[in-house]
Amino acid sequence: MIRDQKRLDRALENIRDVVRSSWIPREPEVDRLAHLPDDIVAEMRQRGLFAYGVPEEYGGEGMTCEELAHINMEISQCSLSFRTRVSNNIGIGVVPFLQGGTEAQKRFYLPKIATGEIVMAFAVSELDIGGSQATKMRTVARRDGDGWILNGSKCYVSLAPVANRILMYARTDLSGKGLRGITCFVLEPGTAGLEIGKPYRKMGQHGMAMSEVHVRDCRVGPETMLGSEPGFGFETLMRGFLFQRINLSGLSIGPALRMVEEALRFAGAARPGREPFASHQLIQAMLAESQVDIEAARALLLQTARRYDEGKDVTMQASVTKYFSTEMVCRVADRIVQIFGARGYIADYSPIEMLYRDVRGGRMAEGTSQIHLLTIAREMLKGAA
Repeated sequence: MIRDQKRLDRALENIRDVVRSSWIPREPEVDRLAHLPDDIVAEMRQRGLFAYGVPEEYGGEGMTCEELAHINMEISQCSLSFRTRVSNNIGIGVVPFLQGGTEAQKRFYLPKIATGEIVMAFAVSELDIGGSQATKMRTVARRDGDGWILNGSKCYVSLAPVANRILMYARTDLSGKGLRGITCFVLEPGTAGLEIGKPYRKMGQHGMAMSEVHVRDCRVGPETMLGSEPGFGFETLMRGFLFQRINLSGLSIGPALRMVEEALRFAGAARPGREPFASHQLIQAMLAESQVDIEAARALLLQTARRYDEGKDVTMQASVTKYFSTEMVCRVADRIVQIFGARGYIADYSPIEMLYRDVRGGRMAEGTSQIHLLTIAREMLKGAA
């Protein structure tokens, strides 16, 4: 649902400008430094990039899912290290507050998330127990007077080393492994017993800090529990995953658009005494296949986002869209490296080597491709019953 096309166009132009004028020129620097410099984050805040997913009544832009789809396709047309810093605050870091937070929590946190004053991290996965098996989590929270004591460890927590709030999911019903009994806590770094691990060395997205998060006899007050009652965190978790799967689809289309743009420029360039690479039909075929992939992913994304905005069940559609888009961008990346040849393999010659590394993680984030195939099949069989 697009409520105001002119308003959306202004937001897209704002993003297009910062991506082209500021972020793309600094991709090599960020990849080398393995973090985002402070001035880049300050510019993100100054341009209002953290506000898109927060409702207007809490100081944000209140973008719909379809509007965010267009936002995400623009904001990810550069190193994914940049977009990750923004996407947590307009997606998976916001939905739990909207779905399960008290009114007081919404009014305290959401305006600060919208300005970027608060940077959100989302802690669900555990070693050997991924986010797709959240009901089996071993992190626990036990009652202690009017508060809680948390123990456990989380892994693969994007932005944990730079976040100033962490959404930590823990089991509060210790009697079993069911859907009920999972609760979300809003933790602040510096709390006694909360430890942020050393940033991982990763294949890609070097400028996006990711680490483990540990809680060891971490005592927190009752106000840290998201919502008014324990045991309802699984619903907010699944709603956040559903929304973020749609977002991640857009965030996968953006890099594909960028890589095709780079390939068109490279393949179409004049070569002294020789024809451009684009004159070769097999090069043309790889470009055309990539465009077909992008168009199909974009159509799936916008269709699913509209259904989400209409309040329809998009469980299967979100998995279809996420699966296709994250697989698609890896196919495109592989073709574009092939078009560039050695220039696509060597970081000194083009951004393609970096983008190739960056996009591979999408096939694991918010549920692996294999998990989504199972979800799609389950929903199909349910519909046929």
